[in-house]
Amino acid sequence: MMFRMFKKCLFIILLFPLMVVQASLVYVTNSSAATVSLIDPETNTLSPIVISVGMGPSAIAITPDGKTAYVANRLDNSVSVVDLEANAVTDTLAGFSLPTDIAITPDGTTALVVNNGDSTVRCIDLTTNTVSPTTIMGFMGPTNLAITPDGKLAYVVNNIMGFVSIVDVATKEVDHTTLTGFDEPFDIAFTPDGAAAYVTNNVALGSVSIIDLVTNTVIHGSLTGFQEPRGIAITPDGKTAYVVNFNTDFISLIDIETNTVNPTTITGLTDPEGIGISPDGTRVYVGNAVSEVVPIDALTNTLLDPISGFATPSDFAFTPLALDVAGRFLRDQFLTQTDLINQISWIAPPFQIITQYQIYRDEALTDLAGAVSGERLKFLDHNRQRGVAYPYFVVGIGEFGDFPVIRGSVQVTAE
Repeated sequence: MMFRMFKKCLFIILLFPLMVVQASLVYVTNSSAATVSLIDPETNTLSPIVISVGMGPSAIAITPDGKTAYVANRLDNSVSVVDLEANAVTDTLAGFSLPTDIAITPDGTTALVVNNGDSTVRCIDLTTNTVSPTTIMGFMGPTNLAITPDGKLAYVVNNIMGFVSIVDVATKEVDHTTLTGFDEPFDIAFTPDGAAAYVTNNVALGSVSIIDLVTNTVIHGSLTGFQEPRGIAITPDGKTAYVVNFNTDFISLIDIETNTVNPTTITGLTDPEGIGISPDGTRVYVGNAVSEVVPIDALTNTLLDPISGFATPSDFAFTPLALDVAGRFLRDQFLTQTDLINQISWIAPPFQIITQYQIYRDEALTDLAGAVSGERLKFLDHNRQRGVAYPYFVVGIGEFGDFPVIRGSVQVTAE
């Protein structure tokens, strides 16, 4: 009878302290200048970094990996490509006509640009930074657009004729469905769950319309009490929409759960226009008059100290949240062998549904170490080589597709 004895000892060495998630950087277009400014969210101050772009930058969007920004320059019919590591323009794309808005698909492969000048939408292939030869037509005075959370459709607001068009992102064609019944619609925002869209109607006695995205039906004028509503942004938890009232001193709040307008408004602004909400939902930023950005504490809905030094701030974009990832080295020791293990753990991101975490050993996401379900927040990489430093890149896959919605990284050395 063979009798195998073994002794098992587990030693844990913490090599890297828990990483702290930094607040998302805030990029602001200055529409009366040819620049983009940067706000330090930790101090709520204007960074000395100024990025020179094309004339009249009207909109900005950042890729999901947080590496690149695309800026629509309305007055010189171009889109600037900005390297956010260097905070410098690396390319300028031509072929647009008074571009007023830009949005990037969740998989980071395509940008859609609204051209108010010739009532078209054009696409940029972000893998090559080339403008698609296909021009999407069928609009009338388009001003803004938004891409559904699953990345399949884009809804384009047509200000002149009062309708919303639907574009199939994959085919680059306008869907046969046209949503009507709006009054000079200006801006649009989706709830994070992809269930509804909110459209501002920019008329003297303005309203906000709601689109049921499941049935593509419109509840027109159901929310009133605004004054020339323009920009609109929805919190990451999907509970509140903030609506900018142009040529006023206030912004309005919509309770999305009840679809009612909060009777309390946030006052103390001056001709607000652009608006954006940080990915962690703690700050709302409003372009105030011609030279200020006013941060709002979204937890208390109180104004913070205004930040000056802008030139008609019109649009906001934020670097994405990062997964809070930590690494530990574990030694699992048997009588005859020792298993060197790298343990990777992370904190679940707020406001996002993650169906799967994928763990890679390279930034290009080609060397897959393994995957775990969205409920698990830890991964063990066994049989590592002593003295080797292993980089790990963790990506969270969302409920709407196979593309990463959040990322994080750490390095662990097996010793």
